[in-house]
Amino acid sequence: MPVKKVFRIFVASPSDVEAERAAITDAVNEINILSSDSLGAVYEIRKWETHTRPAFGVDAQDVINHQIADSYEVFVGIMWARFGSPTNRAESGTVEEFDRAIARWKSDPSSVEVMFYFKDAPLNPSKIDTSQLGKVNAFKERISNDLGGLYHGFDSTEEFKTKIRVHLSTLLNALALRTGGGSVSQSGFDTTSQALRNFSALQEEEEEEDVDEISDRGVAAMGRVGEIATAIAAATENLGEQVGKKTEELNRLIAAGLQATPAEAKKHTDDVGGYIESFVAELLRLIPEFRRQHEMALEYFTKLIILSNALPQKPVEEMRFALGNLAQLRLTMMTSAENVAQLQATVSGMPRATSAFNRAKKRATAILTDLFEQIDEAANSTLGVEKLLEGAIEKERLT
Repeated sequence: MPVKKVFRIFVASPSDVEAERAAITDAVNEINILSSDSLGAVYEIRKWETHTRPAFGVDAQDVINHQIADSYEVFVGIMWARFGSPTNRAESGTVEEFDRAIARWKSDPSSVEVMFYFKDAPLNPSKIDTSQLGKVNAFKERISNDLGGLYHGFDSTEEFKTKIRVHLSTLLNALALRTGGGSVSQSGFDTTSQALRNFSALQEEEEEEDVDEISDRGVAAMGRVGEIATAIAAATENLGEQVGKKTEELNRLIAAGLQATPAEAKKHTDDVGGYIESFVAELLRLIPEFRRQHEMALEYFTKLIILSNALPQKPVEEMRFALGNLAQLRLTMMTSAENVAQLQATVSGMPRATSAFNRAKKRATAILTDLFEQIDEAANSTLGVEKLLEGAIEKERLT
């Protein structure tokens, strides 16, 4: 196997974005498999956890600085609500690492690529440190106002996975072109078999997928998302009809001048509570599958974008087809989110009754909140991939 150029990525962040740090590793493994042969280049992740050893310095960050040094070509920074602890030289370790990378970039813009991401997901109020969060927001302003930087935000780990896959894929393409392409080793890059042990293992385990296969799998997963969304809509409509019928029965008694007996009132509320519990059970089955299939669909479509970066013949038609289907799916999800919000308002507004009914009402309100959040997150993630596809198609049109 020809030796690849190795572009090293250093990941800097406080401790509250572990999921995103892991997502970068997953994205790099995927990009290396899809793009390495065509580009003659791969990435290697560098993190303080894996690329430093116990030692002593002015402080722990000083040890990291000396051992990591400037041995990377790409800096990826991530923050959420934690800013980090101050060092002897900067407001936090992450900021010190960022400042070192920016100093390199200012000295020689070709020496390092600097990318920064901010998570904007909600937090449990009891876990918010307003002092830390204030410093994060001030750091955002410093990047955009003082340094002229462009950062990207994201609402969930899944959205971050989508963005980092495509951004790193596009960047690898640019780095390979900048250094001349081909599969010859370059001085200054670590090309030992030890450096490529993870990539080599993955190459042996995974089969390469082509454009048609990736597109077909994405469309299949997207079709399954549509089916699940339809099933959720049917369950929602069915609950509304069943509750409506029971309410009409009670209203007919009242209209006829009859007073419902306690037993009749209890049967009414217990029946409604039973319908609600059945609805909750159905959503417990459907929501995890909805999320899984949606993540799978977006993964395949971002793979399509990644692969397109490495192909001389761009799969423009496949990307246009995916774009049209994603846009239609997103509109369907937005309509579903509105219906779910209406049903949640109806259920939560029901008066308290028997203990079984109250329990069913509470469970339904909670799971409808979860469903709304899942659909809303899925719609936003879908929009993000739409924009990436639009950008890839427009880029090809202009070349």
